[in-house]
Amino acid sequence: MDLTSSARVTVFSQWIRFAAQIVGFIALSRLLTPADFGIVAMVAPIVTVALLFADLGFGLAAVQAPSLTAGQKSTLFYINVAAGGLGALVIAALGPVLASFYRQPELIPLAAVLATTLVFSGISSQFRVELNRDLRYRTMAIQDVIASLLALAAGVGGALVGWGYWAIAAQTVVQGIVIMAMGIAQARWFPGRPVRLGEVRSLLRFGVNALVVQAMNYTSSTVDVIALGRAQGATELGLYSRASQLVSMVFIQVTGPLTRVMLPRLSASAADDTAFAYDLIRTQRAVSYVLLLMVSLLAATAPFAAVSLFGPDWAPLGPLAQILCAGAVFQAMGMVYYWALLARARTGLLVIGELPGRAVMIIGAVALAPLGAAWVAAAISVGQLVIFVGSSVAVSRANIGAGALIRGALQPLAVGAYAAAVALGVSVLVPAAPALQLVTTAFAWALAVFSTLALQPIRRRIIDVLALVRR
Repeated sequence: MDLTSSARVTVFSQWIRFAAQIVGFIALSRLLTPADFGIVAMVAPIVTVALLFADLGFGLAAVQAPSLTAGQKSTLFYINVAAGGLGALVIAALGPVLASFYRQPELIPLAAVLATTLVFSGISSQFRVELNRDLRYRTMAIQDVIASLLALAAGVGGALVGWGYWAIAAQTVVQGIVIMAMGIAQARWFPGRPVRLGEVRSLLRFGVNALVVQAMNYTSSTVDVIALGRAQGATELGLYSRASQLVSMVFIQVTGPLTRVMLPRLSASAADDTAFAYDLIRTQRAVSYVLLLMVSLLAATAPFAAVSLFGPDWAPLGPLAQILCAGAVFQAMGMVYYWALLARARTGLLVIGELPGRAVMIIGAVALAPLGAAWVAAAISVGQLVIFVGSSVAVSRANIGAGALIRGALQPLAVGAYAAAVALGVSVLVPAAPALQLVTTAFAWALAVFSTLALQPIRRRIIDVLALVRR
């Protein structure tokens, strides 16, 4: 399956998942309270970091490697299983600590249940890598869609029968079980005898550097939750965590699966500077249009969507999402940097480029949590700006044209900013009930985007992007 076919299958499946998650987001927000989400959010960051360490960066290392022996694959599998099991025990043991820290005794059994996801992830990791290396994107896409739909059914069903925050836990656990079971059944591979660690040394080195980058990412995205939960309690944490999830959903649905497609492709062309630059610029233009327009639409409609779709109790979510969207702009523009440095195995530069911004996020979240969620969201957005600047420097040091990549994102950035400004202006000039304002603002945003097609450079670039996706 070639690059465009792989991207088409992957993105199509992600839009199905995205639709399912939007339905689940609305349904669960209607059925549960902000405090329910806040309680789960108190455990979720620790589980997320543990999931990262359970993988040890081997997933990316194995996908990027030109070849793997049967023994290397088996060794990676056993390491991941051991790390996942150990991580699960640690999370379960931390339950009483979390309960004491947040003053929420419900966290003890909740931590033990969510810890099981580390076991599922550790087992499924190498099976998913095998599917990825065999370019079986269609199989992976089907697995993702089925897992999302079954998890959604479990979560909504649990909420309907009154499980409260346990419905959210059920959704997470079911998704992990389904992904694991389908990966084992469809990978056409089974682990055998492991080899000595010396034979996976290069993978360990790549994995450790990738792990450091991801650890900084996850730490900076979990410290805010921990600090805010401690300072403000479950309700405000629930509002903030849902706003953060809403913004993150855009990136998870688009960039997460595309990493599986783009990383092998860019790794293959990394030795040829001309082909590598061409692939990067083409990818930057397409990804920037998709991500920046989605962020623009979210920034314009979030205040009205929060009230009309989720209910009046969720009104503070809208402004929080808008603040986070400011940082998401820089995250979208710098996404291709991440792929480029991974493809050229320059993970050390990834660490250097992202470290200052991650430090801003962590220090800012801890310092500003007593002031409220809006201040924490502002710190995260400023950190994203610093990461973008640092990553631009890191990419330049790797002899990758940062200037060309930035220029590739300027046009979609301008279109998104213009559309958001028009939509927000209409919302101020035409006050109405939240549901009507949501429709009016979204319509104004769409008209603004469509009006930019009158400009030939924009029309030509959008046609190029659509042609790439269609092919």
